[in-house]
Amino acid sequence: NMDFLDGHWPPIYTSCMVILSQTWAGRQKESYKRETWQLISNLKAQEVELQRRQHTAMTMLSTFCDCVCPLGPDFCLLEPSPRLASFLLYDSGSAPAGRCFLDFMMSADDQQHLTKFLGSSSCLDDQHVAGSLTVDLRDGRGGCVRAHLYAASVRTGDRTQYMLGIVEFSEQE
Repeated sequence: NMDFLDGHWPPIYTSCMVILSQTWAGRQKESYKRETWQLISNLKAQEVELQRRQHTAMTMLSTFCDCVCPLGPDFCLLEPSPRLASFLLYDSGSAPAGRCFLDFMMSADDQQHLTKFLGSSSCLDDQHVAGSLTVDLRDGRGGCVRAHLYAASVRTGDRTQYMLGIVEFSEQE
């Protein structure tokens, strides 16, 4: 609003001031648009880099583990896991996304140990990036598979997810 200029300046100056202020506001708007697009572009690039790093980490973990399972905060599989199904001799070809990992445990004690372990500071805090636990898993034929579970947590805001690496227990260890 340029009402304060009325009566103090000749009309031509008032018109020039209005045009200049509108031009300046337009340039500010364009500047904000450029900055916003730059921020969005940077965020997208960071997301792509994060996905690349996650893929690299999963590839590396898969090299050392018999299978790797990302779990949600409720300990359910976040994606289908053909390697888990194969490891546990399931005929279906893939452990379905959404299935609770605790359902694969042989005993309620192992379920409690895993729940306590995943919720403990040994798995969650920054000084203990990953930890391990030995449990008995139920295979597709009802038999027992002893395994080491290696877990690390990933926090996104107030949501926690877990990365679970599974290695078959060997008597030679």
